[in-house]
Amino acid sequence: MRKLLLVILSFTCQAALAQQTTFSKVYYEPSGTGVESRSVVKTFDNGYLIAGKANYYMGYLLKTDANGVEVWNKFFNPSPNNFLEFKKIISTTDSCFVICGKLQLNQQNMAVLIKVNDTGDTLWSKTYSRTTEMLEVYNVSQTFDGGYIMAGSSAFISAPYTTMLIIKTNANGDLQWMQTMQANNHTNSAYVIKQDADSNYVINGLLEEQTGPSSFEIGMCLAKFSHTRHSFGQKSTSCPVIMLYGDMILKLPLRGICAI
Repeated sequence: MRKLLLVILSFTCQAALAQQTTFSKVYYEPSGTGVESRSVVKTFDNGYLIAGKANYYMGYLLKTDANGVEVWNKFFNPSPNNFLEFKKIISTTDSCFVICGKLQLNQQNMAVLIKVNDTGDTLWSKTYSRTTEMLEVYNVSQTFDGGYIMAGSSAFISAPYTTMLIIKTNANGDLQWMQTMQANNHTNSAYVIKQDADSNYVINGLLEEQTGPSSFEIGMCLAKFSHTRHSFGQKSTSCPVIMLYGDMILKLPLRGICAI
């Protein structure tokens, strides 16, 4: 039995004479081994471009028209016994698209950033790694200088088991700086990042504090930090992370964050 399902797209758009156009679509991978969606973006011809993974180990793009009819799909195969998963796709100011995700190569997890044109052809592909850490990015935004900022996590074999990961590149995907940040003793993950009107960055994510041998407190964080590399690495107790534990709101310093 073939496996389901990339995604069900369901959209409503306002048309002429106040009519509404809606559709719901299910897409299958032809070999039947399964596809999954992680992100979707509207294309410049009013269609949609979906990013995810296929066959458990390949990056996958699917393009539709404005009515959700499939136009093309493409597989991104790293190599046998390796793994590539797309996490987020965005449109760029030069009418192309950028995809971030995770590449597992020779048992090492790396962050990956790929730029494609409107037909899905790869323009460039970059990886980012550290020898003692397992990197993964979940979100990407284009910055005011034409480059890109990514948010994710960096995993370790001992506590803290993950730290927030921020990667900044230039317009060609070349690494400008990479920073990890820690707010507690167990799990620190950044899931969304945006550049604010003042050019600084805003992130939100997940924090998990181990309070006992088998007890944990889980909360979310919202933080804003400087866009300048010089001040980014400094430690400041005046830059709080807002953590919500049920009805409690705690403000804690976040290492590596310097402006709020």
